[in-house]
Amino acid sequence: MTLKIFVVLFLSSGVLTCRAQANFSFSTGVATGTSKLTWSIAGNSEGKSPNILSELKWNRIASAGIFFNSEYRPISFLSGYIKFQQNFIYHGTGTDVDYQGDDRSNPTYDEGFTSSKGSLKNLETGISLTPLELQKVTLQVGIAYLSDTQQLFILNTGFDNLNSTYTASWKGLMPHAGARIDISKRVLLKAVCKYALVNYNATADWNLIETFMHPISFLQHANGQGVTGEVVINVKVSRSCSIFASTTFTHFKTNIGVDESFLQNGNRLLTQFNGAQYRSSALQVGVTIELVHH
Repeated sequence: MTLKIFVVLFLSSGVLTCRAQANFSFSTGVATGTSKLTWSIAGNSEGKSPNILSELKWNRIASAGIFFNSEYRPISFLSGYIKFQQNFIYHGTGTDVDYQGDDRSNPTYDEGFTSSKGSLKNLETGISLTPLELQKVTLQVGIAYLSDTQQLFILNTGFDNLNSTYTASWKGLMPHAGARIDISKRVLLKAVCKYALVNYNATADWNLIETFMHPISFLQHANGQGVTGEVVINVKVSRSCSIFASTTFTHFKTNIGVDESFLQNGNRLLTQFNGAQYRSSALQVGVTIELVHH
């Protein structure tokens, strides 16, 4: 009964107006960003011998690319959207360190590498509801499906044939909440915060390690979580066209998982995956075309 009363009040409050309209918008533009990915494994499946056996870090990954967004709003308080962005990596560095003792002691291997190629892909699709719409402020809540993939390389001018790959994939559901503020008739500001519950899966090919199988040397699996924040400023230049700039910050982190290595002799080796962390910041600049049918 309480739910029925809430729904009636929600739809008839006058704050929301359920107009018979179809509103479609399409956005495109360019994007640039920086990223960082780190992960480590232990020496055995119990997380020991040592507790950190190998640790990989990709630092200062710089990329640029394009994005496409579309949104369909059949009624005033409900919309569905899809976003896709692909960046191409043009600069990056990293380190690969192996340890013999616990807590990163007694390093047995410590080498830097470059990572000046690869790609970053982000796909997001979801729905948004508008529970509150005032004169200048609109609140939105919703849920989305996320697929975020980083295809990274390990390169080094000291090893001509070094061309190892590591592809990380974060997929899951992402509830979100945000607000839109109409600063003026032409300028509006949007802010969105998203919380992600994700599955992490990674595939690697260590091409110079002869004891590993190729092209799949090992797999990594774990569950994780993360947050994404986005701020957008939008300026309307005509009735159906606007330009915008946005900045986004992302931080994903996994729990403990499993690392599964595939050896040339046919054996499989299971080790504790200590976890992965991914941080990125991005800037987008683009144009939006909006079609409204009353």
